[in-house]
Amino acid sequence: DYPTVLERFYQRKAHNFGIPKETSTQIKDRFIARKNQAAAETVVIWAGRNDSWLPDQVISNIAAMVASMGPDDRYIVLGVTTSDSPTEYVGGKDYAHIQAINETLRKTYGERFLPINDILISKANLRFEQDRISVARGTLPRSLRSDHLHMNDAGALEVAVAVNDKLTKLGW
Repeated sequence: DYPTVLERFYQRKAHNFGIPKETSTQIKDRFIARKNQAAAETVVIWAGRNDSWLPDQVISNIAAMVASMGPDDRYIVLGVTTSDSPTEYVGGKDYAHIQAINETLRKTYGERFLPINDILISKANLRFEQDRISVARGTLPRSLRSDHLHMNDAGALEVAVAVNDKLTKLGW
């Protein structure tokens, strides 16, 4: 996973509090409950993939997580990624939901927003037909996924690089 890569390659102490299959509501509830228990140097919020068809809910839950932090807390918000599912291909209803979430997050969080879906799509290896197909569909490159959705080691590395680059750009 990308937090492990952040530790190994960038010497950034990282804790992965993600739980597979959680919705943004579940993540928000856990985040707010544990926020007062331990201070983090920098928080990376990546939520909404498992309920991306509910854009208002995802946006509201991320906003609640950010609002629960102090004014000097360091955080970035990662966008929602697309999967290799026909409803998430360009023009599909779920693709539109993900784009709406990401555009709202971009406008709301500005420099603290990391458009991870766009970044990962830009990392496609266009020598591979499956990556060209993925890019045409507007989904994550096949070379960065272990299945229709989840990152493989190469994908985790690209996420870690993007997160590290963003944190460095912000001076953290």
